Amino acid sequence: MLQTQAVYHGDALLRFIDALKPDGVAILAGVIPLKSEKSGPWLNANLPGVCVPDDMIGAMEEAANAGVARERGVELAARVVREMQGICQGVHIMAIGWEAGVPDILRSAGLRA
Repeated sequence: MLQTQAVYHGDALLRFIDALKPDGVAILAGVIPLKSEKSGPWLNANLPGVCVPDDMIGAMEEAANAGVARERGVELAARVVREMQGICQGVHIMAIGWEAGVPDILRSAGLRA
């Protein structure tokens, strides 16, 4: 099994898989939920190999201005989890101090009642 660094769009993971040609090796996609409008830019600047896309950074900025950053972070992480289904064999939600949000992400992704 191989685990990726945090990914935020399926096309990035597909490019990785195409380049790797894992030949039967299970791929686990890493997902780091965005907790605030500062998370995306921080990850881009400080975590090699991570690229939080501009659309997600913008969505988090808008959510912070509206006072709903946590909810938007859950929504975006759930969207990534849903997108990874069918591309890889699973995800690792790397909550990094936000473990309490994982059940909400799973519910929002439709993986838990």
